[in-house]
Parts: sequence; C-alpha cells; structure tokens
Amino acid sequence: MQREEARLLPRYGFPSEMLSERSRRGVIQLDPFGWLHRSQLGTSTPEFWWITFRNFVVKSREWAPFGTYTDGNSLRVAVAHAAAGLAKPSTVGARRVLKGHEAERKKSTDFRRRPRRAAAATPPVLRKMVTATDTTTAIGRRDVAILLLGFALAARRSELRLLDWADLEEVEEGLAVQIWRPKVNHEGPLGVPYGSNPATCPVRALRAWRQYLTDHGHQAAGPLFVRIDRHSRIAHPMHRNGQPIGDPTGRITGEGIGDAITRAATRAQLTAPTELLPDLPPRWSGHSLRRGFATAAKQAGKDLIETARHGGWVDGSKSLAGYFEQAGMWDETNPLYGIGL
Repeated sequence: MQREEARLLPRYGFPSEMLSERSRRGVIQLDPFGWLHRSQLGTSTPEFWWITFRNFVVKSREWAPFGTYTDGNSLRVAVAHAAAGLAKPSTVGARRVLKGHEAERKKSTDFRRRPRRAAAATPPVLRKMVTATDTTTAIGRRDVAILLLGFALAARRSELRLLDWADLEEVEEGLAVQIWRPKVNHEGPLGVPYGSNPATCPVRALRAWRQYLTDHGHQAAGPLFVRIDRHSRIAHPMHRNGQPIGDPTGRITGEGIGDAITRAATRAQLTAPTELLPDLPPRWSGHSLRRGFATAAKQAGKDLIETARHGGWVDGSKSLAGYFEQAGMWDETNPLYGIGL
C-alpha cells in the first residue's frame, strides 16, 4: 500500500491510530482475497473499514469507481460472519470511505478515474468482428459461435461457458436453449430465432461449429465451447509438472470467452493502438456482448421488461436501465427534441 493511499484513510473517517507502522511506511502487501480470511472474522468496526477499503484499493487499481463490486464484498463479509456464528459487522465506516472517494472521483478530470464500461458489441460491430475472423480454422469457427450465441442470449461469461450441446434443441424457428441464470429464477428455454443476416445468424454459426467438430473427428457432445491451443488441438489435455490441469472435459474458461471477444475486436481494428494510448484500458471484454444486446434492444424499441427477462437481468435492474438510457441518448426519448430550440 502506498503512503498516499494510507493518508486518505483518516480523511475518509478511518481512525489513524488503527493504522500500523508498516501501513504508514507503505510496505504492507495487499492480498485481494485477504478480507475473507477466517482470522479476520469478528473484527471490530474500524478493522472492518480497513478490510473493505484495502480490497477496494486493490481491485480498483488506479482509483477508478468500484462501488458495486465493493458492495458485494461487504455482503460477502457479512455472510461469512453469519456462517461463523458471529455478529454482523457494521458497514457504516466502509460506506463513509466509499462516499468520500466517490466525491473526490467526481471532481477529478483524470480519465483513469472514470467508469470503465465495456464497449457495446451491437450487430454492426458483430458483423465487423465476424468478417475479420478466419472461419476455416477451429478457433475461428468457435469464436464466431461464441460471439453470436453470446449476443443472442445476452449471456454472461460464466453462463456461456457452462452450456452443453444437450442444452440446445433445434426447432423450426431456430434454437431453444436451456441456460443457467444464477441471478434470477429462470425456468424454461430461451428462443434464439434465425438471424436475418446469414453471416451473423447464431443458429447457422452453431451448425457450422458442430460440422467442423464432426469433420475433424470430434463428437458434438459435452461442453458446447472447448479450449483450443495454438496448434488447433481441440480440448487437448494440459499438464503442468506432470500433473493434469484444466477442466478434463476441455470446457473453456470464462477468461477464454473474454479473450475470444477481445481477439475479435483486435482483428476488426476496433481497439485503440497501445503504442499511441498505452494508458487507455481495453474496452472490449466478455461483457461487451451483454451490453451490446441491451443497446440493440433499446435502439430497436424493445420492451424493457421483456429485454430484462430474456437477458437474465432482475426486475428493476439499474445496470440495464443505464444501458437503455445511454442507448437512447439520440432517439425520440431525448427531452430536447421537439421543444423549440
């Protein structure tokens, strides 16, 4: 922890007497998962402020806003205390810290402290990504299927990677997909119809991916999306120090899903050149498909509730409302249109 960061704690309400000498000298090593160590359960309120704040500093890196994530961490701390039979710690101090930081962030002109949102992979963007992808290779076929099905389902990375071939059923209208939504109570399949543009049709992309697997001696069974190494070996066993690592079925990781989207954006020249803007954080990530779906739905005039149900957002989701608000910046919902300016 840097001395500058340690000095901010008293300003935000953290009592300076609680800081150790090592903290003041700036030599403490922060463990991003340390706040959940059992040895810290049952700590006093000031110590809980410190646990929450230090996790905030580590996760936010360059002091970018990270309030939602930290709220989740506070909840996890409370759950861990309850599971251990301890009293729920106070969150008043932690929230004072966050509000103080948020107030300073809003006054700053440093672009590194602005919200870092994933760019929206809308259908026009997807067409550029697909066009720039070599679909004669295993990685290309798989990545196109990831892009298009991920968009069609508004899937989170964790949801997309857990899909199996058995979760897909071809019907006359397209695909019926059983998807696990951890944040909502969802029962029944989602309908993925044929796309109007064959190049960006998720149903045709899944067929092409399945055909590629069959042509190269692999059964379309088990995980829908599997890892592929640089030698185009599909679901090849991995070892480290003689020990097997990775999912034995070859299932792709959530990071692998995100990497596929980032690679597609790079191929389509949608990313900023690092030699020109080295400090600009990458904007294309695993969340780009989900945000792109919400943006496209708003631009097409789709209903907010139906969009939320399809994409697995909870009713009244603030994140979805934010996507809709940004996507509608230039449509008829802008109050400046038609008022006589």
